[in-house]
Parts: sequence; C-alpha cells; structure tokens
Amino acid sequence: SSYFEHLKTNPHSLITKVLGFHRVQMYHLNRTVYFVVMTNVYRGARRVITRQYDLKGSTVGRSARAGEQVRKDNDLVADRFKLHLGHNRPAVLDQLRRDARFMCD
Repeated sequence: SSYFEHLKTNPHSLITKVLGFHRVQMYHLNRTVYFVVMTNVYRGARRVITRQYDLKGSTVGRSARAGEQVRKDNDLVADRFKLHLGHNRPAVLDQLRRDARFMCD
C-alpha cells in the first residue's frame, strides 16, 4: 500500500507508524476489544517533556478541562506555543512537506 511505501522511503516521516490492528475476545465477559498498536513518539527523546498536546486538527470541543494534564488543540493556540527546531529546521520542514503531500494524494 502507499502508506507503507511512504514510510519505507521516508524513514524520518512524522506520520504515526501503525504496527498492527488487533482484537481480543474475552469470552468470560462476552466482550471483544479492538485496539491499534503504534510507535511511541516520545521514544528516544533527549529532553524532558514538560507539556503534551493531543492534537486532532479541530477546534470543536478541543480544550482541556481543568486538571487535565494533556492539553488539546485550542490550548496550543492559547498557550502561544512555538516549536523551536534549531539546526534541524530545514530537514523537518522538508519532511513535513513530503508527509503533507502524501496525505493530500
């Protein structure tokens, strides 16, 4: 599929890498649970993560409630968040463009 081709040809892609879709049947509870296994975006982080955002690309209902640790889309704007890429900026922006082009196709 083109998803796998994109990830194979773009090893530094920022698109979430899906490892598998699974189903667990719990007969004793008469219930089936479906889940997705994805790579951890924080693995190998060299800095301490002080804030986390759960971004969906929407503003509807996307503000964290009081006491919630993980911020959301509207909070990112309200916090006036800026991402400093340093010397990696050209490479990251190039990868973002390739990922965005792939997602639009």
